[in-house]
Parts: sequence; structure tokens; C-alpha cells
Amino acid sequence: VAGILLAVFILTSIAGLLVAIFGKKIIHPTISFYFQVVAGFFAFFLSISETGLLVSTVKWVESVKQEQVKLLRSSVLSASGRLRSIPNTIPEQPVRDFNAARILLVYISITGLNLGLLL
Repeated sequence: VAGILLAVFILTSIAGLLVAIFGKKIIHPTISFYFQVVAGFFAFFLSISETGLLVSTVKWVESVKQEQVKLLRSSVLSASGRLRSIPNTIPEQPVRDFNAARILLVYISITGLNLGLLL
């Protein structure tokens, strides 16, 4: 999934650069301007959808990790048979949104860079 998203993002960036460089020479300036605006919005919404998919993937991976920790804890507790003597051998890891927020900030900045190149 990450490879497909990266390929789509690279193709969008290349298309934006081509429009920014050659658009005004090949196409009439008014049509070129509208095409750049449409391409900019397309790149913006594509980056937002990529970001949403990436954030949901990060949250899914973190929740899978959390479930594995819970299963491991329950198997340790059931194997030992001493529920009260091993209260917190494996600490629970909360789902962290810090990685998702950092990825979101990176994608927003890249989207801004794309829009700047397009317009």
C-alpha cells in the first residue's frame, strides 16, 4: 500500500511540475491557469486521502500490537495460574497518536509544497 501511495504521489508531483513548466507555453494562459488550479486541488485532495489512509494504517498497526500484548499477558497469566501474584508483568501500551500526527504534518507540508509548485 505504501509503495502504491508513493508512486501516485510521485506521479502527481511530476505532473504538477510539467504543468508548471510547460503549461503556459503549450496551452493558452487562461486554460493553463484553470488546469493548474484543478491539478492543485486534485493533488491536495489526493494527499489528504493518502494521509487518512496512512493514519488509519498506523492506528491499525498500533491496535494489533496492543492486542498481541493483551493476548501474551493473558497466556502468561493463565499458564502460571497465579492471577494475583503477577499483576503487571507486561505493561499495556496505549495506542499513540504521535506518529500519526507527525505523518500528518509531513503530508500537509508536502501538499503545501505541491500547491506552491503548481500555482
